[in-house]
Amino acid sequence: MVVRATLSMLFVASLALAQEPAAAPAPAPTEPANGVAPAAAPTPAPAVVQAATVVAKPAEAPAGTAGTRPSAATNPPIKPGESRCTEASQPGLVVEANTSNGETFAAVRRVLRITADKRTLVCREFDRNHDGRYDSVRHYDAKGEASFEEIDTDHDGRIDLWLFFQSGKVGEEQRDTNLDGEADETVTFNELGQISRVRRDRNFDGKIDEWEIYTNGTLERRGLDDAFEGRVTRWDRDAELVPPEPTAAPEEKKEEPKEEPPASKKKGNAKAKAKAKK
Repeated sequence: MVVRATLSMLFVASLALAQEPAAAPAPAPTEPANGVAPAAAPTPAPAVVQAATVVAKPAEAPAGTAGTRPSAATNPPIKPGESRCTEASQPGLVVEANTSNGETFAAVRRVLRITADKRTLVCREFDRNHDGRYDSVRHYDAKGEASFEEIDTDHDGRIDLWLFFQSGKVGEEQRDTNLDGEADETVTFNELGQISRVRRDRNFDGKIDEWEIYTNGTLERRGLDDAFEGRVTRWDRDAELVPPEPTAAPEEKKEEPKEEPPASKKKGNAKAKAKAKK
């Protein structure tokens, strides 16, 4: 009986040990190099998240993104042969440029993203007057659709016209009318390509002081900031802006010619008059 009780107690104890989780083995002590114990690892400081400074790229946020106004600082004049397609510096892109007729610089330059089955245009620049400076640069989105275009209309090396596309059409146009490197006029178009709004900086101080509102492409009203305080001080309505359409002069009534009686009736009338005389 004593032996059975002892065996039972040993069996229960073994089951209890089997159910307990095994303790993780202690790491083997490492022998210090050159007899010098290594310094204890410092406790890591809590991570500090800093806001990253985003550098605008023409493919994402050009100098003059739709709704903003380009400035002279972001619109420097370029030199002959200098590219405006800054996307070319991005990895994985291919530049195609071909010269002809003894040109030093290619008149057309393309930046492409090439995969196994597709060639996607990223940027295209064109030297229209062949003076070595690219005066028309169009940028494309990830789908290869036109995103915006920069144009140097007077060929002085500085952009003075910005076009922004929506669904393949120009949705906004910005112009530098006094050629100081900054846009001072913005024209917005609707889905039909009609002008819907115009904003101008008349005194070139960097603030909008004239607003034009259009309906179906027709000027409806104009707001002016005559005091240049950043707010509309006077509204001109359509009746004062849009001259009335000329009305057509009333047509003169023409008298219809009288119908001549037939010859037989004339003879009968003549006989009747002759009898009356008798």
